[in-house]
Order: sequence, then C-alpha cells, then structure tokens
Amino acid sequence: MIKTYSMIRGMLTRDKIWRKHALICIAAACLGCRSCVPIAVPVAEGGEGEVELRLGVGDLDTKSVDPDEESVSSVNLFVFNDEGKLEEERFVDRRHMTMDGDTALIRLGLLKDVKYDIFVFANFGYAVGGIAGEEDIRDFRYYLSYPDEYTEGVPACGKVEGLMVKDGVKVDIPLTRMMSKVSLRMDRSRLEKDVKMIVRSVQIGNCPKSCLVFGRSGARGAKDVFTEGFIKSYAEADALNIEGSGRLSDEVSVYLFENIQDRISRESSSYIEIKSEYESDKVQSRIGEYLIYRFYLEDPDGGYGVERNCHYHVTVRPEGSGLLTEDGWKVDKKGLEKRAGGKITVHPGTYIEAMPGDTVHVWAETDPPDAEFTMGMEELEDDRKEGLYDYEMDENGRGVRLFLKKPGSGLLYMSSGNPIYDSAAIVVVIDHYPGT
Repeated sequence: MIKTYSMIRGMLTRDKIWRKHALICIAAACLGCRSCVPIAVPVAEGGEGEVELRLGVGDLDTKSVDPDEESVSSVNLFVFNDEGKLEEERFVDRRHMTMDGDTALIRLGLLKDVKYDIFVFANFGYAVGGIAGEEDIRDFRYYLSYPDEYTEGVPACGKVEGLMVKDGVKVDIPLTRMMSKVSLRMDRSRLEKDVKMIVRSVQIGNCPKSCLVFGRSGARGAKDVFTEGFIKSYAEADALNIEGSGRLSDEVSVYLFENIQDRISRESSSYIEIKSEYESDKVQSRIGEYLIYRFYLEDPDGGYGVERNCHYHVTVRPEGSGLLTEDGWKVDKKGLEKRAGGKITVHPGTYIEAMPGDTVHVWAETDPPDAEFTMGMEELEDDRKEGLYDYEMDENGRGVRLFLKKPGSGLLYMSSGNPIYDSAAIVVVIDHYPGT
C-alpha cells in the first residue's frame, strides 16, 4: 500500500513478527519460542494443582539496541477466581525470577477444577497497586515519565481466562507488547542528481505518554503526549545515509505506544519527523537548521495511528528537488536559503610541480570576496613534519608560501563556507626533474 504525502511518497507495510513470536507459557509449549518446551502440570494432594508460568518474549528478525525487545525484567500477576474475586497478586522482579534462557519461570498453587482468570503486566518496573476487580485491570493505564523509559524491556501484557487446573494441562498465553515499532528507510532514487540530503534525526512527534493495558488505546489529547518523543539522531540515524542498491538506505527504528485515533488530530495523532541537511544547485540548509519532513502514521488496514505489537515498515521517497509541495507543515523549508553564486579559485592551480629549494606561493580567491574561508592547517603540518617543506601563511589567511625541501608529494586543502560552500584540494609534486 502506498501512502502519498504531497511529493513525498511513504510506502508503509506492517507485519506481525511481534505477535508471531511473543508468547507466555503456562506449563505449556510456546509456539515459535525456542526456549519453551511442553511441561505437564502436576496436581498436588488435597485438590491443589501447581501451575508453572513461563513468561518470555520470542526473537525478532530485526534487532535494536534500545529498547530490549525480548527482555522480561519484572512481572505483575493477578489471579481471579470464578467469583471474580482477586485470589492472589504478586510482583516478581528480575532478582527473584528463575530463568530458562530469556524465559522467566513462576509457579502458582491453584485449586483443581476451579476456573481462573490470570492477568499479566510485564516490564512495568514496579508493583501495581489498587487492583480489586477485573474492571480495574481493564481500566488500568501504564504511564511513561519520558519517551524512552523502557530500557528494561518493552511494556507488555497477557491473559488467560477460564483456566481450569487439571492433570497435565498445557496453556499458551500470548504476551503482547504495548508498543509499535516503526522502521524507516530512505529511497533517494527519484531525487535530482544535484540534490544532497543527509538525515540528522528521526523522531516521533506526539508520542503517547500512557497506554491502556488491555483494549484499544489512544492518546487522549495534548496533555497525554510527549510533543517530542523517541528520537534517533546523528550516528544513530546514519543508517539512513548509507545507500545500497537503487539508492535505498538501511533502516532506522523508533518506538511508541499504541495510538489509535478516529481522525487526524494535530494534538494527539502521532507522526514521524525527519530532519535533514539539504543542498541543491539553488537552495541549501542554513548552518544548524534543516529541511524537515513530517507525516502522520496511518495503519495500512485503514484508520489513523499505529497498533500495538506490530512492526511497521516505511519507505520515504522524495522526488525531484524533494521540495515540491505547498504544505509548510509536511515539508518545512524555513531552515533553507537560496545559494549565492560564486566559487573558490586557486592560484597558480590545483596541481603544482616544482623542485627542492623552490618557493611556491599558493593562494585562493573567493566570489564573493568576503565568503568564509578555511586553510587546511592539518595537511600543512603533516607535510612539514614529513620534511617536504616549511611554510609561511599570508597575512590575510588565504594563501601560503611553501619552501620546498625534498622530493615527494604534498597535499593542501582549502575550503570556503557561507555562502559558497566550495572546496579545493591542491597536489604539490616536488621532484628534481619536474615534468618528466
């Protein structure tokens, strides 16, 4: 399915990788989870059966350093009997878990032939209080203090209803992550040849602060979102600048709570914001400012927002100049300016041959004359330390005299900044017989 955002085309698809592999096992075989094996539940004397909860999240095909997508670091358990009464609640953190690989093992003693509803909150990091009935479970919202407050694992939930403990019972409980994963890549194949676009950050705008643990969840207005949410910047976003076949980049992933909305809302609908340094033959981004793309996240099945426990794939495909739109919010060009005409000219040229003992004067002119200018001092020092020459800078800083000492090849570098943004490399060949 292709979503079109003015002249930026974002191809968005969704897969169920998280659902397929995310399971909790109660004395059960865990479908798709390598660390879970079938376990029989023994029934204790006196009519009580022991239930082993196996709480684990399976592998993802796509890994991410932050957050840990497979970790189970803490668990809140709530057990209700067939009269709807809370029979047991328990908080278990990582220090008190028995682990089988990445799977946490927790045992409960339950009465035989009694139906139970068991609810699980995973990776909340604290003991949840105030739960008296199942209605409290269904109304409970989990809150983040800041957008990436889940380094101990992605918040998740699971439940089994009507569980009756019998000899050898085996039950699977799907563990559902409450977050969505959005993986982006850039397709620059349709940009004009003179256009350079270097992504410096990818961020979620209107990232939900809270999520309903069970049931469809969405941000409830401006006070329930982080205006500036989960972000990957500079080195973390560099994968979007690594081009492969067809000028298609690698992927970068960001995360957010489920956020389903009935309509697009500037206050509560989540969106992606991409900031890029931009340059073409006519326009460039100002220093410290960016070309900004923004687009709302829309589910490919229809509706607005992203569904929990789903992995979305978005391809951003700018066309032409990448600026062809009238919508100032979707393509924000306030950080751009027109390029001034001009260039840097090097004298006597960018390839110089001379002999040891010669003095060579290399200098630059810029158009306009007051353009920013930088001499590559590091290259000069490297050649001096190699014994190729000594040097003396011109008073205006735009030229240098080289006092050549021995045969070899040296390299000078000059660059001009605002408003030209041009550069030149000068090769100096020192030979007893130049030109031969």
